Order: sequence, then structure tokens, then C-alpha cells
Amino acid sequence: MVIRIIFGIVLLVEVFALANRGGGPLLSHLFLTGAAAAILVICYLKKIQLRRMNSWPILSFAAFFIFFALSLLASLTPGYDLAWLLLFANAGLLFFIISSLEISEKDLRIFSIGLIGVAVADTLIGYFIYTQTAFPRFAGTFIDLAAPYTSFGNDYADFILLILPLALARFFEKHRRLTTTVVFGFAAAILFSGFLLSFSRAAWVSLFIVIILAGVWFFYYKSFPQNFTSPRRIFMRLAAGILLTVLLVTALQTVRSRKFQTTPLFYKALFQADEGSASVNERIDFWKGAVKLIAERPLFGSGVLSFKYLYPRYQEKFGANWDHPHNLFLNIGVENGIFAALFFMVFLGSIAVICARFLWKNPGHGILFFLLGSLGAFGHNLLDLNFIVSNFTLFIVFLAIGAAHARAAKSVQRLHSSIFILRFAMIASLLLVMLGLHEGFYNYHFKKGRAALTSGNLGEATLRLEKSKNLFFQRDLANYLSAAYKKQYESTRDIAWRQKEIRLLRETDQATLDAKLLSRLGEIYMDEKKYAEAENLFTRAINLDSSNNLKYYFLFLDAQKKQGKRTPPGMREKIKNLLAEYITILRFNHHMTILTDNPTYAGKLYDFFSMRKEREQLDAIWFEELIKFTSKYGKVPKSVL
Repeated sequence: MVIRIIFGIVLLVEVFALANRGGGPLLSHLFLTGAAAAILVICYLKKIQLRRMNSWPILSFAAFFIFFALSLLASLTPGYDLAWLLLFANAGLLFFIISSLEISEKDLRIFSIGLIGVAVADTLIGYFIYTQTAFPRFAGTFIDLAAPYTSFGNDYADFILLILPLALARFFEKHRRLTTTVVFGFAAAILFSGFLLSFSRAAWVSLFIVIILAGVWFFYYKSFPQNFTSPRRIFMRLAAGILLTVLLVTALQTVRSRKFQTTPLFYKALFQADEGSASVNERIDFWKGAVKLIAERPLFGSGVLSFKYLYPRYQEKFGANWDHPHNLFLNIGVENGIFAALFFMVFLGSIAVICARFLWKNPGHGILFFLLGSLGAFGHNLLDLNFIVSNFTLFIVFLAIGAAHARAAKSVQRLHSSIFILRFAMIASLLLVMLGLHEGFYNYHFKKGRAALTSGNLGEATLRLEKSKNLFFQRDLANYLSAAYKKQYESTRDIAWRQKEIRLLRETDQATLDAKLLSRLGEIYMDEKKYAEAENLFTRAINLDSSNNLKYYFLFLDAQKKQGKRTPPGMREKIKNLLAEYITILRFNHHMTILTDNPTYAGKLYDFFSMRKEREQLDAIWFEELIKFTSKYGKVPKSVL
């Protein structure tokens, strides 16, 4: 019964995360923290006797987490550390508890059916979103409905990779009733249709590899699992499932095409969609840059989310930047150091060895399909990074299930110190809960402050954001607070707001890696005619972020002009080259926000660039015009368009 309660709590974590953009926002991490604490309390009250585990997974994850924790002390971006801290800590606690329990086949079956039901419900909601909103990729509920151009199709695809093997296993089982087979067949087809329309080619590749490996596995043993139906019926069901998937995809594309432009699947698969092969080339550049960043700070890394601030030094294409290097191990290496990455490799490798030994003797065991799901997600995260709460929690839980069964096959002793260990884990979890409650309380004000700022309620925005300064992990609070002070000054002309903004920006001046903050302070100095100081700030902004925002260059030129200085040799040529690269390379509409915060302007600006590209040159007159109308916040006058 305790096992089912634990799995029920895990399902609640998934439901909450899926209702919260897949678990990316901090609120999902806080819910996970509370769920892990609840599981530990239940185990303690029920006096659960833990079994002695293989030491390699436990010790290697502990070593990984120690290096992760130490890396927080050396972080260059300490404001962003909380989410990963809560995710890794709670996932480690879940792994330790679940891998130490006795889990029956019936428990696994109930858990897998629950997960399939949750995933199908999420995908059905995604059907409505995909056909009724303009964003071109299927993302289930992994989408910000307040800003429909912001979606997370790759994260959704990663989640489905975890669930698909379980759905197929239930579909191919022997069932007493035909209706049961039909229900699971529809479930598998629904999940696969959403997976295909996510247009995540990295996820497609990962699933293809998993299918090949599973096929080789079953062919080697010349049999399917004992609870499966006959090979002939398996292939008949598979054909029916493929046909149903094709019908669902066709229906969804047809319905969507009545309102919005629709991308055919084979265009995406053959790199003929709007971005061509840009995503592949960008990934290679990200990997190269990540290796260089790891070499700079190999021991403890540069901090969580530091990649997007540090990578521009090695960036090769204008605007091609991201907040992670699209690889799990490279991301850990950049953020937390090479030893953290190595110990996480050892953790995964040790589980792979333990489970492989078990499956070698039990090739058709039910844990195979949980492990195939983890393998698919792991492969995807070698080409991307999608381990938000919903995905990473399941990934670790699936590994724990595999480790638990592998150890159960042997004579395993009970831990005499189970209660002591549970007490220690509860204390650690309680500290995380207390930290989470503090951050959650002030994060509420942070969230409300951002919403008020967007809606133009400056009084509430300022009040809420100032309260948010009590956060231990402030993330990008300075950007929002600066924007609130700026709008307050513009609306009231009260110099007190300007002074508040200056004090705020000066507090972050020396430590920040965010070029936007330096640029904003430089703009204030320009208004105050402190041109030399402004020039210095714009220079620092360019040095930090030389390939993502032309505004810094234009402001630098303006500061030099105000001082009567001549433009540095090669500066204008460099800007022209960046513009040419911008026009040639960038294709995605969401990349168009580099020069403007307004998506409508962004699309028009892209069209304007494309029109100019057909003239085969960036003539001097147009270049001067471009400097004029992009020098202020990147907004494009309608007269120019």
C-alpha cells in the first residue's frame, strides 16, 4: 500500500507540473519539494525497512550533488541556482527511497496506467491548443497560454519519450476484453501523434534508436515478454496503431490549416522547413563553446544559467544563443564543473550495469519498458536539455524502479539503520521545504509584480518587485525592477525614481554578466550627459554580448559622437557584417525579438530585411537609416516599413 501511495504522490507531481508549463516555473520545484518531504514522512511513520542498495549509484549521486552544491558557492550567476538545487536534491531523495523498496509487478502496472492516462489527457488538451493557436509546434500543456508564441515542444516530446514504451507495452499485452486493447491502442496513437507534431527531430532520432535497440533485444532472445500476445497479433496491432496515428495527424493538420499555416512533417524531417539545418549547426557551435567554457572554469563551473551570458565570447553566428548548450553533460560541466558531470555519468553508468545484468537473466521483465523510456529521454538530452520537473522526476523514478528490481533478484539484507537514515533524510528535506516556503512566498510577489508591470499597473508592480528583493535567489529581478523604475520616472518625472534605478543598477554594476543592465545604466548616463561613463558601459556590454544585440553598438556610436570622437576603425564594418549575418542566418520568428520586444515589429523587421537582401547589398544610405531607427530600443517606425 505504501508503494502505491508513493507512486500516487509522484503522479500528483506530474499532474501539477503539466498544469504549470511542464514544470519549468519555480512553483513546480516547490511542489516537488513538498511531495518528497511527504514521501519521507510516510516512510518514517510506517517504519519502512529500507534494503541495502548497491553502493555505486548512491555514492556517485552523492558525490555529484556535493560538487553541485560546492559549485553554487563559486557561481557567477548565483541568482539562478534555486531551481536546479531543489530538482537535484529532491530527485536524489526519491531515487534513494524508491530504489530501496520492494515493488511488485501489480504496483508497476497501476503506476504505468496512471502515467499513460495523465499523458493522454495532456495530449488531448494539446490537440485543442495546437488547432486553435498560431504557434506551429505541438506542445501539449508545455506552453505559456498568456504568450502563445512561447512554447516548449522539445520538453513535451521528451515527456512523451518517457511514456511511449509504457503505452506500447500495455497495447501489446494479452487482454481479456477487446475494448481494453482498443483503449490502449488509442492511447498509444494519441501520444504518438502529439510526439510527431512536436517537430522535435532530436526526439525523433532518440525514439528511432530506442526502437532499434528494443528490436535487437527481442530478436536476440527470439521472444517477446510472456504477457504479450502472439507475434502475429503484435504486428497486426502495430499496423492498426500506425494507421490510427496517421489519421490523427492528418486530421489535426487539416483542422489547423483552416486557420494557420501548417508545417508538413516531411518538410521538418528533411530539413526543408523555415529554419533548414540551422538548429543542427547551432548545436555544434554550442557544443564547441561549452567545451571552451568548461576549460575556463573546470573545477566548479560558472554557475546555473551562465551559458547564455558567457557563450557570446565564442559565438559564431549573430543571434544564435541559448540558455544551455543542448547537451546534459556539457550543461553540468559548464554550470557545475567537470567533476560534477563525471560523477553524474558514473551514476547513470552504474545503474545501466546493474539493470543490464538483471535484464540479461530476465529479458522480458516489466521494468524493461520503464528503462526504455529513460533511455529515450537520456538520448534526447544528449542533443538537447529538457529535464524540467515533469521529465527529470520521471527519469529518476524510472531508474530507481529498475535499480529496485535488480537488487530484489538477489538476497538483499535490510538496513538496520533505516530509521536513522530516514530521520536524516527528513531533516534535509525539511530544510529544503523551509527554503522553498521562503522563496515561494516572495516569488509570489515577484510573479505578481511582473504581471502588474506588463499590464501597466506601475504602483503595484513597484511595490511587489521591491518586496521580492527579500528573495535569496533573485534571478532576473533587477531587470524587472529597473524597468518599473524607468516607467515610473517616465510617467511622473519624479527624480526619485531615476535615483532608485541608478542605485539598483550600480549595485549590480560590477558583478553582473547581463549586458542589458549595463546598457540601461549607460542610457541613463547618456541622458545625464555623462558620455564618457556611458561609453565605458556600452563597451562592457559589447564585450559581454557581442553577437546578440545591435543596440549596444548603436548606443556606443552615439556616445562617441556626443564626445566628438571618431568611430573606431572597423566598427562600422563589423556592424554591417553582423547585419548581413543576421539577415542570412536567422529564420525563426522568435529570434526576431533581438532588435525589438514587440513580436509584430519583429516580423515586419524580418520582412524588411528580406526585401533589402534581394537588392544584394547593404548600401551606406540604408545602413545610416538603420542606425537611426534602431538606436532607440530597436523599435521600427511604421513610416520606414
